[in-house]
Amino acid sequence: MTMTNETVYVPTDEDILESLHTLVRSHDQVRLSRSYFTYTVVSGVVKLVGNVKTPIVRRAFKDGVLQLAGVSAVDDTELYDDETILWAVGKVLPFGIRARLNHGAVALSGALPAGASAEEIVANVGEIPGVRLVTFN
Repeated sequence: MTMTNETVYVPTDEDILESLHTLVRSHDQVRLSRSYFTYTVVSGVVKLVGNVKTPIVRRAFKDGVLQLAGVSAVDDTELYDDETILWAVGKVLPFGIRARLNHGAVALSGALPAGASAEEIVANVGEIPGVRLVTFN
């Protein structure tokens, strides 16, 4: 058996952060959502928090992060996408109310059904994970 003095490079959290910055800049769809999410690295574990537009972007982002040198895990439990949120919003909206989403901001419009309150609808939508703002016009 031959012994060598090879040094194994282990990326630091700062190295991983720099790689994350590069990944975000190089992926067009992720870059478009950059103002709506954050990421942190602790002991090689990357935590993604915020909103992106689609489940495909969310998955591509997570997969790209997992491939970075030094990343041991990715926690994306607080990274949401508008398509998934829209399905959840649709489940709590009464008939006649429409929703548009932009990175977790929900804009509601339409005619209130008899007995419905805008405040109650806004509160129900605001409780959905990933919703960061609700307006009713």
